Order: sequence, then structure tokens, then C-alpha cells
Amino acid sequence: MIPDKQSMLDRNKTIAISALNGATLEKVASDFRVTRERVRQIVAKMLRLACTKFLGHSSGYPASITLKAIRKNATYYTDAIAKLQTADYYKDPD
Repeated sequence: MIPDKQSMLDRNKTIAISALNGATLEKVASDFRVTRERVRQIVAKMLRLACTKFLGHSSGYPASITLKAIRKNATYYTDAIAKLQTADYYKDPD
């Protein structure tokens, strides 16, 4: 069964928020039956989209920021990720 766009977005938002709120990549990966690398990729994409859309970073999140720093301010990032809509996630590339 191919999931619809909204369910994929919801799943990816949940994965990213779980990882940012302190769950290990291993735990999130096993819960969602994906690899740790895929979790990392999803978190990176969701952060990039949220930072570009809501947090005023023109090219995604700052390159110098670490996961530890992001987790320290998890609410700031998870609130932005939670606001993402289907159109933000599936926007056609320019």
C-alpha cells in the first residue's frame, strides 16, 4: 500500500520530533522500522524545511549547529516542524 502524502508527512514529523526530544536514533529507527541513517535524513530534511519556512534561515538550519544544540532548544525546532503542511513538504523544486 502506498501511503498518501499527508500520512507520510505526519510520519516524518513524528520521527523528527521523537529524535529531537531525546530518543536515540536506534530507538526511533526500531519504532518506525527504518534505519538509523534514514532517521537522520528525515530529521535533517524536516529541520531544513522548518528553518527555511518559519525560523528565518534562508538555506535551512545553520551548518555550524550540532544535534546537541538542537536538542537543547528542542521545543523551538519541534514547534516549527509541527507547523509544516503537506504543501511545504512536497513543494516542487524551482
